[in-house]
Amino acid sequence: MHHVSICLTVISLFWILTGCEKTKSPQSSDGKNSSPKLEAARPGLDTPVKHDGLQVYVHSAKVEQVPLQYKDKNDGKTTGEVLIIRFDLENLSANKKVDYQSWADAPELRPSEYASLHDNFGNGYKIIKVFPSHPVDSVSSESEPIHPGKTVKDAIMFEKPIPGATHLDLDLPAKNFGGDGVVRFRLPVPKK
Repeated sequence: MHHVSICLTVISLFWILTGCEKTKSPQSSDGKNSSPKLEAARPGLDTPVKHDGLQVYVHSAKVEQVPLQYKDKNDGKTTGEVLIIRFDLENLSANKKVDYQSWADAPELRPSEYASLHDNFGNGYKIIKVFPSHPVDSVSSESEPIHPGKTVKDAIMFEKPIPGATHLDLDLPAKNFGGDGVVRFRLPVPKK
């Protein structure tokens, strides 16, 4: 009997020292238990995502210096560093046309139809809205048809990410191409 209690003590110590003991629930700053959020896997750069008959392929995310002329300012052109995310949209259907509305900047879009970008700290980044003569490859701010088997290129400009951010989560509402849900990507923060 004495040997059994020694064995149980040794096993308990082993579990504690190796981290196999029962873990406590994480606590929030107010001391209450909180459970970690589970998130579906997000593909990264160069990984196409098929969603409701369309394939979205993010092929670059770069911080670039570009000339900008803001819609809400009348002070002329400025130059600034912005994050430019470039992607292709391919219509996978053999017989259905897709009407695509750019996530970047269209007057008829509601806020829920814009792309959103957040870093690993939870910081949100605003879309940089410019006049239709975009300095980057993008579709017009009006609806762009994507015919069966065809591809269009688009780009979205965001504020430059903060130093220290390690990744960016890009959410693209599928409503902009007639789908349901959201197309999600996790992108590395570009090094300048």
